[in-house]
Amino acid sequence: AGFAEEVINLPEGASYIWINDSQYGWKGSAFFNNTKHAAEAILWSPEYDFTNYTDVRLTIDQCVNFTSAPQSLLSVIVETTDGVRTPVTLSAWPAGNKWTFIEGVTGSMKDLAGKKGRLGFRYTSNTSEAPTWEIRNLKIEGIPGTTAIDRVETDNAPGDLYNPDSDYLSTPEYYTLDGRRLDDLTGYHGLIIVRRGSRATKLLIR
Repeated sequence: AGFAEEVINLPEGASYIWINDSQYGWKGSAFFNNTKHAAEAILWSPEYDFTNYTDVRLTIDQCVNFTSAPQSLLSVIVETTDGVRTPVTLSAWPAGNKWTFIEGVTGSMKDLAGKKGRLGFRYTSNTSEAPTWEIRNLKIEGIPGTTAIDRVETDNAPGDLYNPDSDYLSTPEYYTLDGRRLDDLTGYHGLIIVRRGSRATKLLIR
């Protein structure tokens, strides 16, 4: 299952707040018909299983426009399967007044470590400010306990799997879980193993 929207307050005349745009990624907005509307909706990720992991982190690129204070209306949360929600503090927020993405924004999802749960992007607006929030290149990384696999990652774009400035060594090699080598990830979806030097990483490509 993919991402899904939970609508708490939907303005009259609207059918959604969050939409997946092919160019800009996930976009949340309650500005339509040239009017700012009061709204609230959460974009939820699928449920992740981090029961064997000691830490969980996320990385995103994000853009915010049409608000003077993005953090007063927009937030990131995690929810465990027992319904407990906690905020995720991001390393950076856009100023809120231009169409410029901040890349490589990070946040700790440590409250999901050792548990199952999901990630949420909470959008709110009012009749004074109805921002547009755009999110793309989401990556979720779990740091496991004692295991032969260094870490587990999820990524929504094969072209953004690794940063060339990361601490990985050598050229990556890609394998299916049954050991078949993958020379081309174009169009591939599912769990694979990525090997760089002596390091092995499980990666979920959606």
